[in-house]
Amino acid sequence: MRLLIGLVIGFVLGGFVGVTAFKALRASTELPRGVMQTTAYHFGELREAAKASDCLGQAEPHLQALALLADDVHPSFAELLPDDEIFNGYAAKLVTATRNARDNPGVDCKALNEAIAPIRDACQACHRDYKS
Repeated sequence: MRLLIGLVIGFVLGGFVGVTAFKALRASTELPRGVMQTTAYHFGELREAAKASDCLGQAEPHLQALALLADDVHPSFAELLPDDEIFNGYAAKLVTATRNARDNPGVDCKALNEAIAPIRDACQACHRDYKS
């Protein structure tokens, strides 16, 4: 009987420790995942805004948000990719691309599409190498 109670207690404690360890390991990826999801949302909205008749007006808040989020990409991945020069280069290109698009969105929808193309290119280059 003592053996059975010991086994039950061992399984309960083992399960608790396992769940706690899993949550701790997963917590380190929540910020990067959140930044990527929010960036994807704003870029998707930006692409839709570029198709609208009032493209510049609709695009402005998303350009602002992308510029702010781009500044968070490098710090949010610092724990997962410490001292990764290739990733740091991609993050820097994204910051430059988003700031340029925010500061110079163009005068019409065609120019806006040209302004956001480097953002798309920066994202695709990084995802090609890092997203599995």
